[in-house]
Amino acid sequence: MADEEADVVVIGSGIGGMTAARMLAEFGGRRVLLLEQHYTLGGLTHEFTRQGRYHFGTGVHYLTAGPGPMLHYLADGRVQYHRLPHDYDRLHFPGFDFAVPASEDEFRARLTARFPQEAAGIARFFATARKAARGMTARNLVASTPLRAALMPVVERLYPDTFRTIREVVARHVHDPALRAILCARWGLFGPPPATSAFGGHANVALQAFMQGATHPVGGPRELGRAIMDGLERFGVVLRPRQRVRGIIIAQGRAVGVAVEDGATGRRYTVRAPCIVSAVGARNTARLLPPAEAERWERALAPLPKEVATLLLFLGLDRSPTAFGLDGANHWFMPDIDDDAGIARPLGEGILFVSFSSLNNPAARAHTIEVMQFVDPALFRAWSGTEQGARPDDYAALKAAVTARLIDRLDARWPGIKASIAFAELATPLSFVTYQNSVDGAFYGLATSPARLRSSIARCRTDLRGLYMSGQDAWGPGIEAALWGGIMAANAALGFRETGRMWRAIRSARAAPDPAAPWCGYMRVSRVEAMTPTIRRIRFEPLDGGVLPFQFLAGQYVTLDLPVAGDIIARSYSIASPPGERGFFEIAVKREEQGLGSSFLHRELAVGEALRLSAPFGTFTLDAAAEAEAERLLLIAGGVGMTPIISMLAALAERGDT
Repeated sequence: MADEEADVVVIGSGIGGMTAARMLAEFGGRRVLLLEQHYTLGGLTHEFTRQGRYHFGTGVHYLTAGPGPMLHYLADGRVQYHRLPHDYDRLHFPGFDFAVPASEDEFRARLTARFPQEAAGIARFFATARKAARGMTARNLVASTPLRAALMPVVERLYPDTFRTIREVVARHVHDPALRAILCARWGLFGPPPATSAFGGHANVALQAFMQGATHPVGGPRELGRAIMDGLERFGVVLRPRQRVRGIIIAQGRAVGVAVEDGATGRRYTVRAPCIVSAVGARNTARLLPPAEAERWERALAPLPKEVATLLLFLGLDRSPTAFGLDGANHWFMPDIDDDAGIARPLGEGILFVSFSSLNNPAARAHTIEVMQFVDPALFRAWSGTEQGARPDDYAALKAAVTARLIDRLDARWPGIKASIAFAELATPLSFVTYQNSVDGAFYGLATSPARLRSSIARCRTDLRGLYMSGQDAWGPGIEAALWGGIMAANAALGFRETGRMWRAIRSARAAPDPAAPWCGYMRVSRVEAMTPTIRRIRFEPLDGGVLPFQFLAGQYVTLDLPVAGDIIARSYSIASPPGERGFFEIAVKREEQGLGSSFLHRELAVGEALRLSAPFGTFTLDAAAEAEAERLLLIAGGVGMTPIISMLAALAERGDT
């Protein structure tokens, strides 16, 4: 007998797992249990904090412009996005630089102006990229159907460049080595270097998805995870962290449940369910299967190339990167014109991706830099199996040396930045093994190679009934592709009518937010005014201008999330402005000597900063019908308790009442 029962068990709370859970609960009405081995839910939307002020994302550095409607749907439209500069990716090669703009036409024009002799080849290349991107979508859709074996050869005949390597396709269209280097660059957005990567992946991600620019979540990646998880709970999904799945139970060729160990108590239990969705990758899923099934999976995985892993250096600064001429664009450092040679360089010397998330997050109160070097995970296998915090001295020495070298490279490009670094911490592939349970620390899943595209393993349907794959290995690498892996897993598991409802909702790209829920999001402080020595009036406006995203009644209040002492505290304040004002609202705050919230708002808050808030709340409001009949209205308040009365008086004045 099973200890528990569910309709669906989802293994892993990354974006693919959360998406599958949402679709199955919302459109299938399933009782969904989502299990996560880490103590924090949300996969690579997770953030961590150091020194109480530096907030670092673990995997989301930037998203496509918009971003996609499905991400908006999953987050119930609650996440706001800040647009990166127009030249959002800047490439640095030996002897020359190139800026990638948020426009395919402009990208092509810049290349043509720089390499006029290659104009015809450049035009053909971009046409090829558009077709290869369509081929990648066709491949993924066909792989999700029961007819994969019959239809995949047709897809490859129609879209042959999708299944070729980046290096092959680029070399066929252009000849100049510098131009080839530019067109091959940014493969780190999704996987392995040009000699190994499938051009379909490159075309889909680097050459198409970001051609309208890039964005970053306001408030950081955690806002994505928080909004999506709120939606999951609204549809009854049970979220359970610190639960390590020890095995998938198979009976007569069908997945029927999972064996689980509770990481907090050590208790082992089983959950019986007719539908299991694995969002932890094909290699990890194989390890959860019984020996006979695992052996078949391993045979299918064996021909695939090993994945690339990363070093990730987290830096906290004591001043803004704008002091060094930086504007929020990402920077790519290629020490060789040949990226396949560049990735083979020693630790600290190879290809780097540098992002400045704090410049793209209006809510950031301290500045950060994240530096990523793509590496072979085999370089760290000598320490595999050692525990974090108890690894040998040579591991710590290597990390210190690599950290110093990476910082020196940044300082060589932007002199003086080294002296501004107040915090540094290096994560290695072993860190991703510990926190994400990724195989060898490769967080992109299976390498996006031609072999992967042809493989029967990288898809949402498996050869075991009741077992589905979600996430990156079901569709493609990256957060938005992993999301589609979750959609396709749900599509395979749901019934015909249920999938019909799901796709109609997806096409409309309109989520169904809880009508009773208040508005939640970030707004910018546009004015701070001292009314008395102890009272401040603070004005909030929408980040992008325009009208307030919510309406309120005179007498209602807002709740602010305030970053105090490395934590977030919630404090509520009455709205002191009239409800007829649609461009802003104001609060008045009295400073209390022992008050954490009021002390922050008086001593630390500055014009231009963004705070997260939710509104409106409260039932202490004017009764419009009653007051219209009343000859007199008596309002009594004292001290800062006047604030809701101020709003009420302003509302009455707006209506012409005397």
